[in-house]
Amino acid sequence: YIEVKQSKLNIVWRVSKTDVEFDYKGKSNYSLYVSSSLSWEATCKADWIELKNTQYTSSDKYTSGYINLSPTIKENMSVIDRSAEIVIQCTEAGYADRKLTVKIKQTGRPELYFYDTAEYSVSNMAGNYSVQFLSENAWVASTDATWLTISTTSGSGNISTPQYLQFSVQPNT
Repeated sequence: YIEVKQSKLNIVWRVSKTDVEFDYKGKSNYSLYVSSSLSWEATCKADWIELKNTQYTSSDKYTSGYINLSPTIKENMSVIDRSAEIVIQCTEAGYADRKLTVKIKQTGRPELYFYDTAEYSVSNMAGNYSVQFLSENAWVASTDATWLTISTTSGSGNISTPQYLQFSVQPNT
């Protein structure tokens, strides 16, 4: 008699990272790779994440495809951290129970966001200055310096509307 043996199908099904964290600034075209010998579709319900490559169609189950999802994470305009999931679902008949999940976390922006810097240097001459920033909440400015006068001492805060801290300095003699 003759015995014939067939090897099992070696299925490739993995993602380069399963947990990813971003700061509030976001990231464009982040490298997130799916390696698979099966067809799949990637989805994300969060409107702050855009995927470039959302599907892969396998020509055969013996060749592995290596696809970059290239997600773009939009800037978080809120001070609240947020999270979402990218789900990669197998679309191959007989393998529909296979699913990969990538957890995405993004920090909220600081309550005060200065466009340039939170530290501001002025000359030794008298002058008027204005510093632009964003604030999620109401804010109050004060100083103990006798040579510095703040003309705008508070604001209501609106993350989409720039705020201005206006002040004047006396000469340093």
